Amino acid sequence: SNWSVGDVWRDLPAPGSTTEEVVLRASQATWLEVRDGSGRLLFSRELGAGERYRALSEDGLTVTASDAGLIEVFVDGQSFGLLGEPGLPADERPVHAAAFTVADAEIETAG
Repeated sequence: SNWSVGDVWRDLPAPGSTTEEVVLRASQATWLEVRDGSGRLLFSRELGAGERYRALSEDGLTVTASDAGLIEVFVDGQSFGLLGEPGLPADERPVHAAAFTVADAEIETAG
């Protein structure tokens, strides 16, 4: 038959443009804003305790929160911990797996 492996991969995003499922879960009520890469506002309201906001992480997706320590970030089902320091706001923080691994590496090498 004329089936090929290429057919399987054809409709997937090109390398480097992969979208990941991002879930932001609030442990307590906190204000949340989500913007896409062009700065367009996708979400802007208070998340209640235990509420989740689910998005697909495209290039440039950022999150602003009134208390970064109240937001836990999941990428493709894996927890990447808190959005930021408890009690401190997060200002247009990028959310995708690479952003968190880079941030962790910076913290580890800083000391």
